[in-house]
Amino acid sequence: MTEELIALATRPSRGKRPSFCPDPLTERLFGMVLGLATELSVTRQRLDSLERLLAREGTLAAGAVDGYTPDEQVAAERAAELQRALAVIFRPLLQDQASERQ
Repeated sequence: MTEELIALATRPSRGKRPSFCPDPLTERLFGMVLGLATELSVTRQRLDSLERLLAREGTLAAGAVDGYTPDEQVAAERAAELQRALAVIFRPLLQDQASERQ
């Protein structure tokens, strides 16, 4: 499975990729940061699942985290946490944009 994911991730994209930065190196770094942010978000969601299951059950059965489905309130809490994390991650870009407008 891991080899398949790596092959999929490294496959050349079709068509022109969108560009957000004039410098190609900065563009790559931007993509890497987004990838890390995504991975961190997934890790936080899994940790949240573990904490909730442990609080509710006191123990975990094998596969319990993968089988956990958050209810609407938990999904909303996670969405809010993701927005907070993205605000922290993108703070330098947002601050630069704000200072350029002034």
